[in-house]
Amino acid sequence: MSQDSALELVRQNAELNARIATLTRALSQAEAFTKLSAGVVHDLRNAFHVTLLAAEGLHATVEAPEALELAETIMTAAEHGASLSRDLLALASRKTCAPRS
Repeated sequence: MSQDSALELVRQNAELNARIATLTRALSQAEAFTKLSAGVVHDLRNAFHVTLLAAEGLHATVEAPEALELAETIMTAAEHGASLSRDLLALASRKTCAPRS
């Protein structure tokens, strides 16, 4: 093997190592963002559940048609938010499969 060929292999190896390091940093950042996002979505889901419980309690205690309608609107919105947050948490918890060789 000539000295030029060896130097070219060393250069290519250094480039590949730099690309691997860049991709590893990007993956680490993506994983950190996913964990942070899952935590935020979990907290939002809890807030939606509290809102839903409060609206259900309100619905059970009021008699005025306008108040009942408002409580139902709040319950519908809270249920929708809780459903979206469940979907987002499910998406965040999916495990990626390793490629098969």
